[in-house]
Amino acid sequence: MNIHIKTKNIELTQELRSLINEKIGLLEKFIPSKPDQVILAEVEVGKETEHHIHGDDLYRAEINLSFNKKMLRTVSLKSDINSALDEAKNEMQIRVTSYSNKVVDLMRRGARKAKKMLRFRN
Repeated sequence: MNIHIKTKNIELTQELRSLINEKIGLLEKFIPSKPDQVILAEVEVGKETEHHIHGDDLYRAEINLSFNKKMLRTVSLKSDINSALDEAKNEMQIRVTSYSNKVVDLMRRGARKAKKMLRFRN
């Protein structure tokens, strides 16, 4: 999995880079794999606003995942960068699992139809 990281209004430290690579790397096991498949994860993290005087800072985590000519996207806004990354990762995990289940169901449906046609021939 190739992970591209982009930051906005914050500095990309080695600690933040390793945190992102660790969390986003876990998504790879949920993606239905093919032999020569390229999986691209584009992650953008940053502070959403700089002009607020009162209140907490809002951190934004966005994940764009591309594989099999399919693109999935999640966005999360939280007061902590770790919780924003966690929420975006969890939502992306749900979307990837849903997509892979749809692919498997489609293949099973086709196999059922083929088996049904073979039964009528006999």
